Amino acid sequence: SFTFPLVGVTVAARTAWPGHEGDAEAAALDPYHSQFALTGGEDFGDESDMLAGIALYAASEGGKALGLIINGGAIVKREAHARSTGPLKMPLLVLDDSGRFADELAEAVQNGSSSDPVVQEMLEQGEVHVLSAHTGARGLRQWLEGYFGVSPVEELP
Repeated sequence: SFTFPLVGVTVAARTAWPGHEGDAEAAALDPYHSQFALTGGEDFGDESDMLAGIALYAASEGGKALGLIINGGAIVKREAHARSTGPLKMPLLVLDDSGRFADELAEAVQNGSSSDPVVQEMLEQGEVHVLSAHTGARGLRQWLEGYFGVSPVEELP
């Protein structure tokens, strides 16, 4: 049972669900999500605007939205740029030392600039926060509670 809605957003063409097995490379819907939004497009990453739109709509009733970057490659870089500079804009939290693009972006934030024009545009137009991946679950939870302005409900074990 869920205590909050957890909406999965994915490209229908790359997804299998009961009654629709998809192609041999189709990913199954995650049973830990309470609802799903299936989008058009052909590749993973094509669902990005729908995902951001849902998050921003959910936050429109006085809440906040936040993009979380952990590791990631070209799709994550494209998504982070869109969320930093585009019409579906939201703040980002980057977990430094989680690998690949996350580390590149964290380093740029810490240096205040980047030689990559896409990353530099993110720094100039976006709101990017950095937290070490080594802070652990407790540190991440405390950061998120502070960002979202909520009081701790219970202590982590």
